[in-house]
Amino acid sequence: MGHSLGTRLYLAQEYIEGRSLEEELCNHQFSESEIVGIAKEVLDILCHLQSLSPMVFHRDIKPANLMRRSDGKIILVDLGAARQEREVGGPG
Repeated sequence: MGHSLGTRLYLAQEYIEGRSLEEELCNHQFSESEIVGIAKEVLDILCHLQSLSPMVFHRDIKPANLMRRSDGKIILVDLGAARQEREVGGPG
């Protein structure tokens, strides 16, 4: 009987240096202007995901999944719950 090699799959993700907004909330109360700035950055991210074909829906947006990089930019992490949606319908 032959010896078979098992297949192993790995998921590699980029390391993001920074803090989650959940961590920041523990030590910082955001001002209205900070909240508006964060909301605009998150909206830009969501618009980008929706512009992909097929569209991507994150499905778990929360402070723990929003990271502030060392340059101050907000990024969305943990795409484990994300789903790609086929475009349905069309003209006619």
